[in-house]
Amino acid sequence: MKNSKGQISLEFVTSTLFVIFVLAFILFTASDQVPDIESNNERASVNMEAWQMTSMLLDSPGYHSYGEGGTDWEKNQSTLENIEDVGLTSDYHVVEREKIMAMDTIGEDVLNYSRFRDITGIDHQYRISFTAMPTVDTSSKYLRSSPPDDPNIVEPVNPDYESAGNLVGYGSIVMGGTQYNVLTTSHDGSYDTLYIVNNSHREWNFVGADRYEEGDDIMLGDRQFEIEGFHNTVNSQGNVVILSKRLNTFGSEFDVDSTIIKLDRYAALKQEGAELQPLRIEVFSWA
Repeated sequence: MKNSKGQISLEFVTSTLFVIFVLAFILFTASDQVPDIESNNERASVNMEAWQMTSMLLDSPGYHSYGEGGTDWEKNQSTLENIEDVGLTSDYHVVEREKIMAMDTIGEDVLNYSRFRDITGIDHQYRISFTAMPTVDTSSKYLRSSPPDDPNIVEPVNPDYESAGNLVGYGSIVMGGTQYNVLTTSHDGSYDTLYIVNNSHREWNFVGADRYEEGDDIMLGDRQFEIEGFHNTVNSQGNVVILSKRLNTFGSEFDVDSTIIKLDRYAALKQEGAELQPLRIEVFSWA
């Protein structure tokens, strides 16, 4: 019996030690997970505020209280000094270029980041980039060496064009009040090359026109754009050329010690002398 009691006691102690060990492990693991839970909650908070803040910018024109008040808060120094609410639009998700350009990280004759924080009441830090992304519809096609009469296209004369795919896309874009005409050609099954001329100077004559590829810069009016890419899918090869131009970057410098969360929003850009264009808004936020 003594041996039995000793055995039971030993088993009890062993079991008790095991339970203590398991509990200690659970507590240690749980305490190690608390920062992750807090981090997840913090991330959700940053995401939520970023969405709410950008929705405010895209849903409202903003208001100032100078004189009789109004929505043109970007107009002059007096309206800038009396901003009540910040918004960027003239219509639902149609952003005005002048309002984007009236924002700057620092400065007295702009809506600076410090005042932006005070007016909006945001808790987290932000860096916002606005990029115009005009597109050229080149879904119209013709067989190379057999261009249409309307418009009266005169084809480029160079070895690259002559060795391109059989179908050539064409279209136009208006920028700065000027129409630019575009041809796109393919190589190895993908559209990757662009020719462009000023309609008022050369109409659709592409003889001697410059040749561009993805990543190249082109001038439309007095504005420089990068060729972002060519839309190539199985069912719609080369129907769209995507350009891009960084308009403004606004906000705090990145905190290298923080986790940066990125949110992309899209709207339409309204600017003088151009059609409505896609606008990409990259929102970087952190606690």
